[in-house]
Amino acid sequence: MNYLISALPYLHIASVLLLMGFYLLRTLFTICNSKKELGKKLQAATSIMTIILFATGITLAYLLKMPFNDGFVLTKIIGLLVFVAFAVMAFMPNRKKPTALLLLLTAFIIFIGLIIASKAH
Repeated sequence: MNYLISALPYLHIASVLLLMGFYLLRTLFTICNSKKELGKKLQAATSIMTIILFATGITLAYLLKMPFNDGFVLTKIIGLLVFVAFAVMAFMPNRKKPTALLLLLTAFIIFIGLIIASKAH
C-alpha cells in the first residue's frame, strides 16, 4: 500500500501533462476545423484525464492532511473547475473560431497559473 501512496504524486503530475497535451491537440483540431473521429476520442480522453487529475489532487490533499478550507487547496479546486468551464465553452459546437481561441487561451493561462502556484507552494 505504501508504494501506491508514493506513486500518487507521479500519477498526478502525469495526468497534468497528459491533460495539457490532450487539450492542446483538441485546440489544433478546433483551429483546423477537423471533425474526424479522433476528435471524439480526444474529447473522451480529456474528460477521463480531468477526472483523474481531480481525484488524484483530492486524494493527495487528504493524504498530506491539507485542510480543504486551506486557501491553496480551494484555489486549486476552483481553478481547475474554472479551467474546465472555459475549455468546455471553447469546444462547444458552432462556436466562432476567434471566440473559441480566446476562451482556450484564457483556459491555458489559468492552467499554467495553477501549475506555477503548485510549484511555489
